[in-house]
Amino acid sequence: MKFELIQQLTFIIGTIAVASGFFKWLLEYSKKIQGERIKTFLKINDDFISNREFANIIELLDIDSVELTRIGVHEKFRFLRFYETIAIYLKTGLIQKDIAFYMFGYYAIQCRNSINFWNNINIDSPYWHLFNEFSETMAAMEETIQAENEIKLKLKF
Repeated sequence: MKFELIQQLTFIIGTIAVASGFFKWLLEYSKKIQGERIKTFLKINDDFISNREFANIIELLDIDSVELTRIGVHEKFRFLRFYETIAIYLKTGLIQKDIAFYMFGYYAIQCRNSINFWNNINIDSPYWHLFNEFSETMAAMEETIQAENEIKLKLKF
């Protein structure tokens, strides 16, 4: 009887030790993945900010400048591919939707709505489906946020 009790206690203690080790590993793995996501995000953000071509396009998108018509297609393709990369990161869970919106949504929307940017590119081409999907998602988020802010303002007064 005593031997069986010791056997059962040993089994219970061993199971608890294995389970706690597994949960500790799971927690550490989760932290590691989160750290990798942060590194990925910071690299993406750094690439975006430090790219001179993008800085020029962004400045021109703010006012939908006619100068956008003078930018070569390859520069525009690089800009669009950057946003498609963000869309892929979003779809795969590397970045969260609200972070993608906060950091990259505004200029995706500006680009989508720009007449001058698309002067020499077919916006409806299937090649830009991912960009269009991303910019539409960002525009929908912007509309939701604006609607929520209007409701908050109405409630304050």
